[in-house]
Amino acid sequence: MEDRLESKFVTYQDIADALGITKMAVSKALRNSHDISDETKRLVRAKADELGYIPNILAVNFKSKKTNMIAVVFNSFHNPYFSVACYKVFDAIKKTNYQCQLFFCDEFLMNLDDVKKLMVNKYCGIVSFVEPTADVAAFVHNKGIPFVLVGIDINIDGIDCVYTDDYAGGRLVGEYFLNSGFKRALFVSDSVSETSGRRLSGFSDAIKSSGREFECLPCGSPSNMVKLAYDNIKANGIDFVFCFSDSFALMLIMYLEEQNVSGVEVCGYDNLHKYYPLIKKIKSVDYDLNEIIEYACEKLIEKIEGKINPDERVDKVFDVTLTAM
Repeated sequence: MEDRLESKFVTYQDIADALGITKMAVSKALRNSHDISDETKRLVRAKADELGYIPNILAVNFKSKKTNMIAVVFNSFHNPYFSVACYKVFDAIKKTNYQCQLFFCDEFLMNLDDVKKLMVNKYCGIVSFVEPTADVAAFVHNKGIPFVLVGIDINIDGIDCVYTDDYAGGRLVGEYFLNSGFKRALFVSDSVSETSGRRLSGFSDAIKSSGREFECLPCGSPSNMVKLAYDNIKANGIDFVFCFSDSFALMLIMYLEEQNVSGVEVCGYDNLHKYYPLIKKIKSVDYDLNEIIEYACEKLIEKIEGKINPDERVDKVFDVTLTAM
């Protein structure tokens, strides 16, 4: 039987067969039930260790109708921001009695099908970097599942929001453009997120307050945005570009270098160089991501544990700065 068990996970039935007792007795022994003798418990645990039994935590949680698992939802493998942010969520959660699992959403919005697939694992809470639809918000609200959205501001019942002051970030970049002697600016985004709108709004208000105009490329086809930005730079004599993110800014910088285009300053958002020194340092909007993630996770767990009224909406904005070059 030892050879047979090497090829699969060990079950209660395997332990029961090895000891000549019932599957129910094994289950009770491993759950430390009061109606099983201490000697039987000792024998079952010893045999479980010998056979390499691994408890199925999710199955146990399903039976008890609760888990200590938190879903972390993201939607990009290409933008290093998400790997940094997700890691920081895991780091914050592991200091508690909860655990995390990643869930990949391949769209800009998290829809009802996504959340239904996710909730097969009966998560007790959700930290998301992906904006949920109204249907998702209603679903988690009705189920009593705390949901913290990081980096995005939406005013929907059941969704707590923790994010940066994107309007202020855009305005800082606009003021930098005005005060640094540049001639013509371009704003370009590869995201349909509402954060893109707030960054654009701050940038626009700063520039237009001086009576100047700028070019704008809101997100169209993400795969084609770098080429569209390059075409706009060439056609309109652009010497300054504000990009939605560092990730997109770095892609644009590389493309401009490949095309032998010089004299264009590109500014991003997120200051990824701070987390990945191998990533080129560029002008960027910076903020304390550690503080943001710690706050989001703290509030999520407080709601899970009933320390905050579930109907009390968390809405927290964090300050931003502009990095020096």
